[in-house]
Amino acid sequence: MSSPIDFTEHTDIMLPQAVRWMEPTTAEIADRLLDAAELPEGARVLDVGAGTGPLVVAAAERGHEVVGVEIAPLTATYLKGRLAAYPRASADQGDANALPYATDSFDAAFSVLAVMYAGPRALAEMRRVVRPGGTVAIVHWAKPHMSPYTEIIWGTSTELAVDLPFLGRAEFGAVLTAAGFTDVRVEPIEAGYELPRADEFLLDFEPFVVTSPAYRAMTPRRRAELDSALAEKVRRIENGQDPRPVFEAHVAWARA
Repeated sequence: MSSPIDFTEHTDIMLPQAVRWMEPTTAEIADRLLDAAELPEGARVLDVGAGTGPLVVAAAERGHEVVGVEIAPLTATYLKGRLAAYPRASADQGDANALPYATDSFDAAFSVLAVMYAGPRALAEMRRVVRPGGTVAIVHWAKPHMSPYTEIIWGTSTELAVDLPFLGRAEFGAVLTAAGFTDVRVEPIEAGYELPRADEFLLDFEPFVVTSPAYRAMTPRRRAELDSALAEKVRRIENGQDPRPVFEAHVAWARA
């Protein structure tokens, strides 16, 4: 589960894009997870790698006591400010590999597109802080291109593509079983998403693109060609000439 991307830095760099483009999708997923979890009233809930906080907010609005932990400092600061309106919700900056919480202190724990990048120790920590028999749900990418946005970018320019950790259903289940979880089941999950306009796509995702050494090595002319190619790709999707990429992930359910 190692990765060539520094996801702490990446999370902070992409914070505005996460708020604008990813959160509508992660909020949809959060609601679906909380619906399916059927938690008891007032459950104590942890969100590992909480990001911009859609699951934390959704859980708080359902009356749960909820904590979001996020390692990226700028994102954690944003999350703390967002949660000021929710007295039963709080956020900490912390490492998933050393969660700053007592053993068996949560009824349930979730992680949407986050904890699997931290490695096996993070799974052990997640299991440690959830009471025996408590609910755990983890969402992770089903394909190596991650999101539809990166599928468009990397499909347009193979120079920018990198190998990223993803897990098939059987592999995902095996990783959680090896971490000591029980009653593990893995299901596919799809979700809706918004797509930037063709003429604004690279502008919106430039913070992600410029982190690539291949992009930094491009000549100005090559960058302009990439901008045009991405705009044309998105335009073809808008017009129905090319298929719209699917937001595909897996959700692993388990008991601590």
